[in-house]
Amino acid sequence: TPIFLRRRVPAGALSASTVAAGRAVGEPKESRQPARNEILEWASNAANKEKLLPLLNDVPSSEPLPGWLAEVLEQFLARGECLSSALWALSPAASRMSAWLEARLDSHRVLMRMEEARQSMGDLSSQLLQATAAFGACEEELRRTERELARLEAAHSNAVQKRQQLIREAAALEAQTERATKVLEIAAPRRRECE
Repeated sequence: TPIFLRRRVPAGALSASTVAAGRAVGEPKESRQPARNEILEWASNAANKEKLLPLLNDVPSSEPLPGWLAEVLEQFLARGECLSSALWALSPAASRMSAWLEARLDSHRVLMRMEEARQSMGDLSSQLLQATAAFGACEEELRRTERELARLEAAHSNAVQKRQQLIREAAALEAQTERATKVLEIAAPRRRECE
């Protein structure tokens, strides 16, 4: 059973035999409980391996652990006798250290899930940036088209006004032409007389 699926039990609530009996089905069952000095020696070796504790202390809690370090912690905490509840009877300090390691590993898992979510959101963010850029280009094209439309509307308005003025002038000229034609018609017989 993965460690993050295991149920957390308050410190001191489990005895070593309860921890051994509570292993998941299929996990190898040890024939005997390890002695106190074996547990402390194993914990000491795991904690001092490659200066594990100083390294854990140097990695900011806001960042995930290096992969190999997370595996070392999982292996250490996968042993039931290394859980903080099992270590309390042996040493409160070791129990608290184990609880800190459990919390750090839990923090690592949360940060890894957050990183996966951030990466998937990064894809969405890039899509959003592309859509925003396309939207900005469309808005600019719309503004350009609106300016062109306003220019064409002004030109159309001027053309309509000029046409109306020309129609009025044409009507006035036509009226003058009719008067001139009537005057010429009236004057035509007299002109013939004068010739």
